[in-house]
This record gives sequence, C-alpha cells and structure tokens, in this order.
Amino acid sequence: ALTDDCVTAILAKLPLASLLLCAVPLSRRAADLAEPLFRAECEARGWRLQRRMASAPCGWRRMLRARSCAVCLAPSAPFAVRRPAATAAAFRLCRGCARRWDVQEQCHWHSLEVECIGEHGQPLFSRQFHTPLFGCADGFTQRAIRRG
Repeated sequence: ALTDDCVTAILAKLPLASLLLCAVPLSRRAADLAEPLFRAECEARGWRLQRRMASAPCGWRRMLRARSCAVCLAPSAPFAVRRPAATAAAFRLCRGCARRWDVQEQCHWHSLEVECIGEHGQPLFSRQFHTPLFGCADGFTQRAIRRG
C-alpha cells in the first residue's frame, strides 16, 4: 500500500476537476487526503467555510462543488440548474459551460432546467429568441425547432 504522503503527491498532480469529480469519489482515504488541496483552492478564491460547515467532514470539497461551475470548476458560476419542481439549485454552471450544446443536452436528458438569467441579472444568451418582421411567427427559428 502507498503511504499517505505518496498518495497526496499523486493527488496534487491531478487537475482540480479530475481530482474533485473522479479521484475523490473512489475512496474515503482519497477524499480525506485531498481535503487540504480543496482548502487551498477555496482560500485562493477568497472563500471561507461557514461555522456550521467547518466541523462537517469534507466541508471544503462541498463548498468547491457548491460555488464552482459543475463542468469546468470556474470560480464564477451564476447560472443555477434545477429540477422543474425544485426550488434549490442542483448545481451551478458558468456562462461558457451553460451555453455548450452537449451540456444542455445532458441537462435535458436528466430533466433539468438551466436558468436563462444569472444570479447577477445577466442573460445567458444576448438574445433569447428572435421574432421575424411583423411578428408572424412564434419566435423560434426552424433550425432551433429541429434541434429540440
């Protein structure tokens, strides 16, 4: 078996997204050894644990997952993704990931909805939809209808 120092050195070499989404779910030991790496990343982003989460196991990992983009772990993730009947966000996405077609397809497959207006009021797309002159259509192009 590898020592804790050896495993920590290996985990430190992984990209943050791979560490959070692939390596940590493997075992409790990997999660415990990666927690200082998550703490360093959160502190570098200026995030501090709330008092009630400080005593929880893997609090830094949960904070990183809750505040970062679920796909690329960007520090700013203003677009919440929810189940249709739920009020709490399942996870958050940055603007670039929320616009990606494959991410939107994944959300559609899992019956999730991406908010079109971010938490600071910025729209996901500059034009949500367009209407032709004289308003003789429902606002969506035939190309968009064929995709859906």
